[in-house]
Amino acid sequence: MGKDFEEFLDNIAVGVPVEAKGGTELFGSGMAAHSGGQQAGAYFIDQTGLLYAVMVDKDQPINQKFKIYGAANYEQLPEKLRTFISENRQ
Repeated sequence: MGKDFEEFLDNIAVGVPVEAKGGTELFGSGMAAHSGGQQAGAYFIDQTGLLYAVMVDKDQPINQKFKIYGAANYEQLPEKLRTFISENRQ
């Protein structure tokens, strides 16, 4: 995530409990404090320890609304993160 890591931490500051799937995968999400849900983030760690993450800023145009980490494109993201993106398109 490089220089975006601090922004990502801000975007999950108000988080939901981490969801463990079978004890081998982790998923978590949250939103930036005081953003009214306009800025949010989610992450997924797979069985091999690879980290995937998404940041959303709903105030941006659709082509700039999402930042993806750990995958080259949407199709390569784990299903949980694709669902997160779908739920945050508005």
